Amino acid sequence: MVDWVNNTVQMFNEWCLLCSCIFLFNFTEYCPYAKMRYELGWWFLYFLYFNLAINVIIIFVTIY
Repeated sequence: MVDWVNNTVQMFNEWCLLCSCIFLFNFTEYCPYAKMRYELGWWFLYFLYFNLAINVIIIFVTIY
């Protein structure tokens, strides 16, 4: 059971890392509008907070 949970968490983190790397392209000159980059920056932070929250929840569930 621990191996399945560990693999699932690692896959989730790998997908989040992939999405974050793709997200970073929007902070270059690829996105010409500064307002859009600013708003995408907030969405990027929300996505990182979501990833962090899920990992913290998994840690607490695993402890108990």
